[in-house]
Amino acid sequence: MMGVQGPRVIRALKRDQIPTIKGNTDRWIVDYEKLVEGGQLEAGSSLERAVKWTREQLGEENAQYLADLVPQVVV
Repeated sequence: MMGVQGPRVIRALKRDQIPTIKGNTDRWIVDYEKLVEGGQLEAGSSLERAVKWTREQLGEENAQYLADLVPQVVV
């Protein structure tokens, strides 16, 4: 979900009711503070800055959407 189109992608997923699972990047965005505090996401690293920027661009509503995603979907 990282990148400039994150909010747009989430709107499309919601609108079209596309089955979606939570991936690693989604987890980083949702658990950002906990991962930085626990040292699993190194403060000041390029990855940490990218995750922080992406979370800011998504906003709380979209971050909550990612938090609510399941880890798997049965088809």
